Amino acid sequence: MILLSTGSLYNYGLNRVFEMAKKADFAGLELMLGFNMDLWQPHYLNKLKAKYKLATPVFHYTMFSNYMAQLAKDRFLLCLEYAEKMKAEVLVVHPCESSEKDFSKWFFVHIKAIQRKTEVKIAVENMPVKESDGDKYVKKYYNPLELKSKFDYLCLDTTHLATTQYNLLDIYPKIQDKLVHVHISDSKETDVEKAGVSHMIPGTGSLPLDKLLQTLEQDHYQYHVGLEMFLESLEYKDDKKVLINLKKARDFVTKYFEYKR
Repeated sequence: MILLSTGSLYNYGLNRVFEMAKKADFAGLELMLGFNMDLWQPHYLNKLKAKYKLATPVFHYTMFSNYMAQLAKDRFLLCLEYAEKMKAEVLVVHPCESSEKDFSKWFFVHIKAIQRKTEVKIAVENMPVKESDGDKYVKKYYNPLELKSKFDYLCLDTTHLATTQYNLLDIYPKIQDKLVHVHISDSKETDVEKAGVSHMIPGTGSLPLDKLLQTLEQDHYQYHVGLEMFLESLEYKDDKKVLINLKKARDFVTKYFEYKR
């Protein structure tokens, strides 16, 4: 299923995000569980899903889910519990942030036991290089091959990978057996994640996204693809332009990849 990440419109109200996704012909949404209280109301969320006839098969834990609990590990467990309650198929997780190393260490120790107890696939996402990153502990999570050796399920983020020395088309076949979600966005040549050169509309940067999507199609990839773009690339100050850009992004994906299950 081709999904729009709510992170692409993170400062919009949830009803407007559903409305925009429907108008842009997305099949569903990937819910980035952040500060927006609308995301945490099951009745309201189900009401929107029914109104717009959109699925929410993928949830995304973030460090910004922090009103839920003080400790990151407790926030993660609450997100997992919510994903289970809402019958999500996948919960995407950042394995490490510079500010959350304690969570990363805990996650590494306990994730396999947690995964055995849930039907939700906990997909660990490859991390981007950021200007603030300077220690080796964070940097090892840039490498999807390192993640593959440690975790059961993976999420591949194309922009994140673009900030590293790893080649997208070389990495994909090496991790595809554990891949249960893909974040699609374009990027210009850059060594850090930042607005203007990262998380761009597919087809506007330099990544071989067409070839990746064609390969997913040829390999009969049966999981979901999420479009996760920065607000700046969608021209968020003009709703008409946002809708045009959302459709442009979705049309790029459907040109090369058709979801089948």
